[in-house]
Amino acid sequence: MAAIVSSMPGRVVDIKVKVGEAVTQGQELCIIEAMKMQMPVKSPQNGKVSDIKVEVGQGIKKGDVLIELD
Repeated sequence: MAAIVSSMPGRVVDIKVKVGEAVTQGQELCIIEAMKMQMPVKSPQNGKVSDIKVEVGQGIKKGDVLIELD
């Protein structure tokens, strides 16, 4: 299992995947907004989304787990 973590504090503005969805390396999983800039969070590997730990609009800190992949 791989945990996708936030590289910066900010806010989740979009989630592009659903639990159970197969993803490929480099695919956008969600978008974080920090200091009025939007940054896509991409999958580091092929896998399947096993859990989504955040919701749109939620504030996050650096290191928070966003999504888990199998």
